[in-house]
Amino acid sequence: MRVVFVGAAHVDRIGHFTDHAETGLSTPGTMSETLGGAALNTVRTVAAHGLDTVLHCLTAFPALERLAAAEGFALAPQQSRTTGEDIPHIETPSYTAFLQPDGSLLAALSDMAAYEHLLPKLDATKQRGWLCLDANLSSSALVKLAQVPATMRIGLAVSAAKASRLTPILKKLDLLFCSRAEVAALLNLTADHPTVSQLADGLRDLGVGAAVITDGSNPITIVDQTDIETVTPPPLTQKPISVVGAGDGLAGGTIAALTLGCGLRDAVCHGVACAQTALFSADAVAVETLIAVAKRDGMMANGRQT
Repeated sequence: MRVVFVGAAHVDRIGHFTDHAETGLSTPGTMSETLGGAALNTVRTVAAHGLDTVLHCLTAFPALERLAAAEGFALAPQQSRTTGEDIPHIETPSYTAFLQPDGSLLAALSDMAAYEHLLPKLDATKQRGWLCLDANLSSSALVKLAQVPATMRIGLAVSAAKASRLTPILKKLDLLFCSRAEVAALLNLTADHPTVSQLADGLRDLGVGAAVITDGSNPITIVDQTDIETVTPPPLTQKPISVVGAGDGLAGGTIAALTLGCGLRDAVCHGVACAQTALFSADAVAVETLIAVAKRDGMMANGRQT
């Protein structure tokens, strides 16, 4: 089964404070660069399981091409085009995050306006596999992409600020990955702490087939049209380095397990294990550790070359 991803692939800049940072004060730390983006991180996680994957993004650059070749996912950025008027110059998207010493996110700047103007083309006559769309794309792009025939459609909410871009296609999604804050944004909830039942009922009313809802280190909620289940992550065995990429790891690990025949709950349990590999790595996707986890859980596709 081929899994096609459409969305963000760009440079992540990660600032890691060595001391606890306070707003308005200069604090010592380090800055590093890596490749990131919701679609890229998720496709890398799925590809680490030896599955057939394709990433449609906006621009190709040498580091991304090398990464695709090394990790075994196909890259199709050349099929991008503008959705509206020609744009003479579009800045390369980037994500800059600032992390506290414990790896928690203090603040982040998402410079991704380019994604709102571009739409990767998919051949509707050929696409019949699974399709995963991230909310970095504009609503108009998502609406067009959701028309493409697919066996399963998956949405990545990305952030509370971007989640509402998925609203026009929620009824077409078989599975949505989101946080409590992102669900609240989708539902326009004003309550500080909406109950799980409120979130589940709201998503059902919007027509989402099923959803995996995260809440930091708290239990993960799985919602479908009839049931609500929870999965409690195992205790961490070491101090986290970074939370960047953990949500994408959860999505990627869950998607991989689903394509290999697992039920949703078991797939989420495997996704949690994949998410935790990101917590202990400076890279948002710790590929070698992911492969080890996939082998341990019996989640490697047949024929994987290692």
